[in-house]
Amino acid sequence: MGAFYEDLNPERHSDEYRFHADSIALEHSRALMDNSCRRSKLDWALEAARLGYKVFPLGRHPIIWEQAATDSPKKISSWWKFGGIGEGCNIAAALRPSEITIVELIFPAGRKGIELLRDVVADLPTTRTVITPRGIHIHLRGVTASSLQLPFQGVSIKSAGDFALLPGSQEYIDAHHSRLAPYYWKSLGPISSVPQQLLAEMAKDEHAGMATRLPKRATR
Repeated sequence: MGAFYEDLNPERHSDEYRFHADSIALEHSRALMDNSCRRSKLDWALEAARLGYKVFPLGRHPIIWEQAATDSPKKISSWWKFGGIGEGCNIAAALRPSEITIVELIFPAGRKGIELLRDVVADLPTTRTVITPRGIHIHLRGVTASSLQLPFQGVSIKSAGDFALLPGSQEYIDAHHSRLAPYYWKSLGPISSVPQQLLAEMAKDEHAGMATRLPKRATR
């Protein structure tokens, strides 16, 4: 298994979270939760914009999210400020304008998915990753025409026409809405392009219309 796949192996991160045998939810440590709460949502949203994401507040206020998504500090500040429409809302990235495709691994099923994904993409490049309350988001540069549920247990693709939550966001991990868990950066390195092997696998689904467009500009 390649070095990046080894790093994704959940068994290597027992200090960060533990897996429940009867649930896909992840129990995050109190330290992680405290770190997420010490920074404001506005701080997290501005950081995401600096990293190149087009963001919008995911919450109770109706906005046309893909068209509204922005990396403008002025607009972001107006949304997440006290009394703004995004106050207290999670930070979401619109994937088409951000030119991002995300491979989502949902554990514990995603542990097997890592093995199956490796069979298609033998050398997944080292790239930016996010730990989520349910697993891991692998961020790749490039946009596909739609999202796709790959035939790998616990693995799906999120891309154009979709969005993804970013660090600073939190989700309930129990049915009673009593426990929150954060999203946080696992790796903040450069974003690698979508591997051609993965594009070929996605292109097999003709019904989904997997026309693919990779950006001309260099990766961040």
